[in-house]
Amino acid sequence: MPKGNHDNLQSGQLFSPSLAPGGRFVASVHEPSRPNIIVYDLLNDRPSLKTDPNGSFNAVAMGPDDGVLLAGDIHGELETLNAGTGESIRRFGTPGHSRNVTSVAFSPDGSRALSGSEDFSAKLWEVNTGKEIQTLNHGAGFVTCVAFLPNGKFALTGGNDGKVKLWELVP
Repeated sequence: MPKGNHDNLQSGQLFSPSLAPGGRFVASVHEPSRPNIIVYDLLNDRPSLKTDPNGSFNAVAMGPDDGVLLAGDIHGELETLNAGTGESIRRFGTPGHSRNVTSVAFSPDGSRALSGSEDFSAKLWEVNTGKEIQTLNHGAGFVTCVAFLPNGKFALTGGNDGKVKLWELVP
């Protein structure tokens, strides 16, 4: 991997950076007033994907195989995208979240996903079907970050209420 300053992704604010497990690609959301997703190829020191700059994405995570992105938007919806083309693979179940999705994560094996939202909840999803499996009610604060523990059986949510919560996920 080249060493250098990779600050030339795009001007503006950067949100939700996600490094692919192999370490070659990083995905991030830029310009939240006109959000778009950029996937940057660190090996070749260039962007490999830029989605429509008039999009509504607010959170992104790289999948475990580098070929899939999980994206959440300002309308509370999630979808998987092809990391090379930006094309939609699957939109997740409706209703989804009732407010802005603030964070997303794939399980270590890529079969499940988590999303956190300003609706005070996190949701567990089955990636292959886009169906909601479980809702985690964080409490009185927006869920600002979500993460799986390495075994995939537990999750963490963090909120703007200053609390971090540990959850046992349904099998």
